[in-house]
Amino acid sequence: LGLQLKIPNKRFCGSSKEWLIFVDRDLVVTLVNPFFRVKGRMKKENSIICLPPLNPQPLSRYWFSKTNYFVFKATISADPILNANDYIVVVIYEEFCRLAFIRPGKDMTWTYVDERWSLIEEVVPIRDKFYAVDRWGNLLSFDSVDQFKCNVESKADNTEQTSEKKYLVALNEKDFLMVERYTTWDDDSKRKTMEFKVFEFSFVKCDWVETNNLGDVAIFVGDNSSIYVVASNDYGCQSNCIYFTHDNYRMRMDFKPWGPNDIGVYNIKTRSISQPFTEDAMTMMKLMNRPPIWIAPPF
Repeated sequence: LGLQLKIPNKRFCGSSKEWLIFVDRDLVVTLVNPFFRVKGRMKKENSIICLPPLNPQPLSRYWFSKTNYFVFKATISADPILNANDYIVVVIYEEFCRLAFIRPGKDMTWTYVDERWSLIEEVVPIRDKFYAVDRWGNLLSFDSVDQFKCNVESKADNTEQTSEKKYLVALNEKDFLMVERYTTWDDDSKRKTMEFKVFEFSFVKCDWVETNNLGDVAIFVGDNSSIYVVASNDYGCQSNCIYFTHDNYRMRMDFKPWGPNDIGVYNIKTRSISQPFTEDAMTMMKLMNRPPIWIAPPF
């Protein structure tokens, strides 16, 4: 894009609605808009928004020491500037990947969702609800108007529980995709993605149905809120492909000595993986020793 952005040198636990999300050592959740902080231009007002600190009880000393990774993933329901009184921030926090949310225009503290709902892999906002998928592929819906009362939409009879990660992609106000990522680890703890599987959610069957064709769609997964684009709209990406980064894995958070190496493009039709980045770009990511994150610019 020809831009240099002034953003903190942090591990970002989410990107949503053009904003990045990170957590500092005091467990303060912070939103930053990188496009408001371009080098050589005047910094826009409210380019950084600090929310109250997380304070779940009991708080494990181990996870407190891992503040870079205390929030597994985060998302925003709406732009916090345009919808200052109505947006909701939802985080998946360690150590059991539970949900917490805050309405910054209305709340002074975080609300922690019922502890029965744990090992959440991803959460996405749709209208007045948030949909989440857990470790087993169950689809859960949380009514944001009613203090995150949970409904179990699916018991996930058709998905495998051996996948490394699950991502949830909202295509519109009712259609979902779940992406399952299968990886392997060598003896030196170097991770490698082997394949992906994609499932559509059928509200008629209340279950996931595997699909082998995304059509003219490309999906981007990682520590960001999962993104999809129509490839033919001249985004420069390939259709029927999944672009993936080396995102956070709960049990192995140290990228040394390899750096974030598990990055590529998976072609669903050919079931092959290609490398879209230059060698220099890969070297830079490894030197930073932090996983990269996808973000959709506003232009």
